[in-house]
Amino acid sequence: MSESPSSSPSSAMPVTPPSGTTATEPAPAARPHRAGAIVLVAGVVLAVVSLTMSVVFGLLGAPYVDRSGGGFQFNFQFGDPRPAVSFLGIASPLHVVVGGLVGIWIIVQSIVAIAADWGRAAGIAALIIAVVTPIVSFALFMAILLTAG
Repeated sequence: MSESPSSSPSSAMPVTPPSGTTATEPAPAARPHRAGAIVLVAGVVLAVVSLTMSVVFGLLGAPYVDRSGGGFQFNFQFGDPRPAVSFLGIASPLHVVVGGLVGIWIIVQSIVAIAADWGRAAGIAALIIAVVTPIVSFALFMAILLTAG
């Protein structure tokens, strides 16, 4: 008892939608863009790491600052016989370079998030954090370096 293909309901003529409407399905809801939130988290992590490293490097280098002659002088070089000075000779420039590159990436991505409205408020906050962090980090390093020890 097989039915012929012409008698099945699926072979009936297609039904056209009423005039003025379309047969397309509604577009799926757009996923929220999280670029602003991602760069905000990256900016906060960068700020915490940078400020922590500035405090540690300032405390580590403070005993080796020469405060004679009405000024100050410090020279952190890799290969110095003092292990702390040798460590600072590598770690300080690495902190500046890596932090600077990550900071530039955060600035660029936050501008994209702001311009494309992919988390505009978070992008603005990330931009502010990325611009202010190196200034505060350097000031904190210098303040600790010159007052401690």
